[in-house]
Amino acid sequence: KYNHLRRYRRRSMFTQSEIAFLLNIESEPIISRFEKARQLPRLQIIFGYQAIFDVPAHELFPRLYQETTNCVVERSHKLIEKLKTDPDNPHFGRKVQILNILARNSSPANTLCVKPRRLCIFLQR
Repeated sequence: KYNHLRRYRRRSMFTQSEIAFLLNIESEPIISRFEKARQLPRLQIIFGYQAIFDVPAHELFPRLYQETTNCVVERSHKLIEKLKTDPDNPHFGRKVQILNILARNSSPANTLCVKPRRLCIFLQR
């Protein structure tokens, strides 16, 4: 499952129309597109869902969260290598320490096999 929006909406007994109203979205079909993962809501809407369902965004969008984490961890390894070429970089030791913790905390059991290229490209901007 890419997201759990429909599950939480139904559990809360809200209609798509009511969710659209709460999120100040004029078009009910947009809610359907969010639920079917045909369209990714902007951050403000994601926070709105979090407030409505009292569920953290990473639990509402677990796959997106994991894909994003995978890309950040992948890039953290590259940044460590880049930082090692310039040990005079300000705060070199602290940066490498933080990046190593990031890599360790992302266990392989929690990662997805496929890393969507478009998300990694987006994070490169």
